[in-house]
Amino acid sequence: MRGEDGARAQEIVEEFGTMLEASGGSRSLGKVLGYLFLAGEPRSLDDIATDLSVSKPTASIAVRQGLQIRLFRKVGIPGNRRDHYEIQSGAWTGTFRASLAQGQAFQGLLERAATAAANQPAAERLAEAIAFYRFINEEMIALIAKWEGLSKRRW
Repeated sequence: MRGEDGARAQEIVEEFGTMLEASGGSRSLGKVLGYLFLAGEPRSLDDIATDLSVSKPTASIAVRQGLQIRLFRKVGIPGNRRDHYEIQSGAWTGTFRASLAQGQAFQGLLERAATAAANQPAAERLAEAIAFYRFINEEMIALIAKWEGLSKRRW
C-alpha cells in the first residue's frame, strides 16, 4: 500500500479496524477484512503482516478468527506452498445467520425469564423485549431469504 492510493487504502483499512472494534470485534480482524477487500486477490499471511505493519502472530490470530466465523477462506496458489486467504463468498449471509441465532437464543431466555417475573413491571418489561426480539428475528429470517433470492440472480 504505497503512494496516494496506498495512503487512502491504509485509511480505509484502519476504518475497518476501528469499526469492527467499536462493534465488539477485534481491531486486527477488521483491518485484515478491509485489507482483503481491497487486495482483490488472495494474500499470504506474510503479505498481510507486512502490508498491515503488524506482527505475524497478530495477523495469524486475526486470520484464524476470520476463518472461524467464515469471513475468510484459505486458498492454494499453484506453484506457491504458502496458504493464501481471501474474503469468503457468501460470508455475509453466514454472519447474519449467526446474529439471528444469537437473537433467537436471547428471545428464548427472555421467554423463560418471563415465567419467573416477580411482579407486573418486570413482566411488562420482559413482554416488550420479547415482542421486540420476535419482530427482529422474524424480519431477519425474511431478509435472509430475500437476499438469497436476489443474490442468486445477481452473482
